[in-house]
Amino acid sequence: MVAAMPVSGVAFMPRLDRAALAAEAHNAQAAGARDPELMAACQHFEAVFLSQLMRVMRQGESKDKLFGGGLAEGIYRELLDDQLAGEMATTGGTGISAMLYEQLEAAALAASTGATAREVA
Repeated sequence: MVAAMPVSGVAFMPRLDRAALAAEAHNAQAAGARDPELMAACQHFEAVFLSQLMRVMRQGESKDKLFGGGLAEGIYRELLDDQLAGEMATTGGTGISAMLYEQLEAAALAASTGATAREVA
């Protein structure tokens, strides 16, 4: 599933590459996550969220008239935002993926045992 959302004239397409997700899952497993695929999905969600957050923050920037703008700058700026967001998500800077992982893991455990998520947590 690839969703295209117009952002500043350029379509944003989140990275949903199976090989990249498998590599993220391997990194999560090495970090000690009990469900590395779930952790990789949570980190991917956090990266998309942070990327969108950075794009919205950049809308408030003043445009530099000397070197300024154009479609190419917009594309490279969005690529930079995607890379920064991915790094922030995998290093755990904001903690969104960790909180989401804990909630989803508790819900999955509760579903498998028949208990409620609050009883498991």
